[in-house]
Formats: sequence, C-alpha cells, structure tokens
Amino acid sequence: MFRLIPLFWIVLLLVSPASAQPPLPAARIVYLADAVAIPATSFRQPEVIVRATGAHIVSTWDEVLGLHKQAPLQALIIDRSAIWRADWAWVRAAYRSSVVIVMFNLYSRDVSRLLANPCIYSPGFADEEYTVDFFVMVAQMASTHNPADLEQWMAHKGCDTPAVNITGPAHFGAPKSQNHLTSSFDLHVFQMVLQGNIQDVVEFYAKFGGI
Repeated sequence: MFRLIPLFWIVLLLVSPASAQPPLPAARIVYLADAVAIPATSFRQPEVIVRATGAHIVSTWDEVLGLHKQAPLQALIIDRSAIWRADWAWVRAAYRSSVVIVMFNLYSRDVSRLLANPCIYSPGFADEEYTVDFFVMVAQMASTHNPADLEQWMAHKGCDTPAVNITGPAHFGAPKSQNHLTSSFDLHVFQMVLQGNIQDVVEFYAKFGGI
C-alpha cells in the first residue's frame, strides 16, 4: 500500500484548486531525467513536472552542477531513467545538507541504499511491486553543536531502536513521503508535499540554525 499523505495536505488540497498554486521557485529545483525514456502520457514527463513545480529540466549531471553553482538547490528530483547519470556521492552530500531528494519510480530500499541511510527503508513504505508511476520524497535536517550526534542519529532515527549517545543540544528532522503519480490530483499532491518539505527545511534552520 502507498503511504497515505497526511490529512492536513488532503484537506488543503480539497479547498485549494491546482490553478491557485504558483510554481515553486525555478532556480532552486532541478529535475534530472531522460525524457525519451519516459512514456509520453506519464506525469513524470519533464514538461508536466516543470508546469507543476517550475523546476529546471536537465539531462546531464554537468547541468545539475551548473545550476547549483548559480543558486544552491533546495530540491533535486531524479527520474529512474536517469539514475545512472547522477553523481551519488554528490547527491548523498546534498541530502545530508538538507536538499530535498525526490525519486520517481525507485523503491525505498534502493533510495535507502543510494543515499546511504538505512532508515529510509521500512516495511510498507514504497517497498512492493508497483504497476504505476510513483514518487518517494525524503529530506534530512540537523542542528547540533557536535557533528558526531548526526552520525548517531542517522544510524537510528526512523528505525526500530532509539538514538543513543546524543550529547545535545540537538534537533533533527527526517520527513519522508510517497504516493502514486497517475492523475492531475496526484500531481497537485506532489507539488504541495514538495512545497511543504522545502518550507519545512527553511523554517527548521531559521528556528534552530545548522550544525
């Protein structure tokens, strides 16, 4: 089963038509995809995603780096068709620096492995065989005076055992979401969840500061 989007988002979506939502800031979101490999009717098509999010569409890793140099990314979307084009060491570093990471049609076990965070995967979270398009969205936020606390937290947060040996004071966050992507409503859900995650990161560091 797909993990349900929080009720807060569903209520907001029901009272907020898609046309009322402006695209997200284009300079801060990048979508890496191989458009030729994506079915023409898919909601993963670059032109669909750019209309919903205002993202920059790229097909090479050099383009990702160039846009990041112009303005640090807030979100990076990677389609399954282009995962081999990504520099995963860079993506892992971006994830640890609180860039929101979105994967299209990639199961949570694979996302967990690629981002080197075993706690992204959990039974029932984007782990079964799907026959439709879907997204997995993750982010990581950390505010602590001791970088070793982050390592302790990453090893446990979201898993079955609590974090130990945190010296504190420390604040952490690790939102993760999934949903199918097969209709205009799904696309609007995706837009709103992405917007919410980006805003959560901004507000987290405004409140707590960084490492």
